[in-house]
Amino acid sequence: MKKLICLVLAALLCVGAVAAMAAPSPTTDDMNETTTNKPKTSTLVVKTIDLNSAEYKALVEKCLAELEKLENSESAAVYFGEVIDSEGNKVPFAELFGEDALTVCEMMPIVVENYDESLGDVKITLQFATPFEKGEEVVVLIGLIDGQTGEVEWYALKGVGTGVNGAVEVVVTSKMMVAIQNGQALIAVLKK
Repeated sequence: MKKLICLVLAALLCVGAVAAMAAPSPTTDDMNETTTNKPKTSTLVVKTIDLNSAEYKALVEKCLAELEKLENSESAAVYFGEVIDSEGNKVPFAELFGEDALTVCEMMPIVVENYDESLGDVKITLQFATPFEKGEEVVVLIGLIDGQTGEVEWYALKGVGTGVNGAVEVVVTSKMMVAIQNGQALIAVLKK
C-alpha cells in the first residue's frame, strides 16, 4: 500500500513538472544564457532580460503585458496574428504554423549592444529554463516594439536545439540586429 501511494505521488510530481515546463517561465530567468559567434575583438552583447530586472523596468513591464495578452488569447495563432516570414512577407501565423500546432515555451525581452553591421548575420545560442532536444526544430519570434504605438511586430526565424544543455541556436540577420539595438524587442520560443 505504501509503495502504491509513493508511486501515485511520484506520478503527480512528474505531471506537475511537465505542466510547469509548458508555460513561459518568468520565475526562472536566472537560468537563461545567451552566446554569439562574435569575433574575439568584438564587444557585441546579446542578452535576454530577467523579468525582475530594475534596469530594464519599462521593457519588462511591456513583456509582462504581452504575456498577459498571450495568456488571455484563445491560442498562439490568435495572439501573434500576422508575423513576418523569412522572406519579409506578412503572413497569418496560422498559415505558417497551423492553428494550435505550437506552444509558447519562453517569452522575454532581448537586448543587443555594441553591434556593428560589419559583423553581418549573427548566430545566437540561447539557453532557457525550457530544455530543447538536439536537432529539435523550434520557431524563434523576435518582436520589435513600435516606439509610438507600443504594438509588437513579430518576425519568425527558424531555430534548432543544439543538444548542449538544452540550448537553441538561431541566426539573426544584420538588419534585425540593428533593429533590436536601436529599439526595444522581445523574443519568444515556440515548439510543437
